Amino acid sequence: MGNHATVTITGNLTADPQVHDFDSGSRKARFAVACTPSTRDKETGGYRDLSTTFYDVDCWNHLAQNVMGSLHKGDPVIVTGRISVDSWQGQDGGQRQKVVVTASTVGHDLSRGTAQFRRPQREEPSEVGQEQMQREGVPA
Repeated sequence: MGNHATVTITGNLTADPQVHDFDSGSRKARFAVACTPSTRDKETGGYRDLSTTFYDVDCWNHLAQNVMGSLHKGDPVIVTGRISVDSWQGQDGGQRQKVVVTASTVGHDLSRGTAQFRRPQREEPSEVGQEQMQREGVPA
C-alpha cells in the first residue's frame, strides 16, 4: 500500500454532493469543501478572513451513501482522509492541479450546530462486487 498523507479539514460544502454509480456496484460521492481561516486583526481587535482554499472530497460505497443522505450545500463539515493532487493539461495547454481528499470519515462540525444520528439499514455488498472493488483499488 505505501505511505499516505492523512489530513483533517474543516469547512463548508460549496454544493450538494454528486453521486456516481459504477458498473462494478461501487458508488462514489463527490463534494467540494471551502476552508476559510481567519486571523485576529491587531489594529481593530476583530477577526478577518484569509484566503479560501477549496478541496474536492471523494467518498466511496457506504460512506458515499451516508453522505448523500446527510450533507447539503452550506453544511459545516469535518473530513478526514488521504490527500492527493490530481494533475491534468487544460485546453489552453497549461498545467492544472487540484487537491483531492479520499475520505475515511465525514461528519457535521458540531461546534457550529447540532445533528441527530441515525443508523442506516442496508444490504451487504455481493461477493462479486467486493472482488471487483478490490481489483479497482476502491476503499471498502
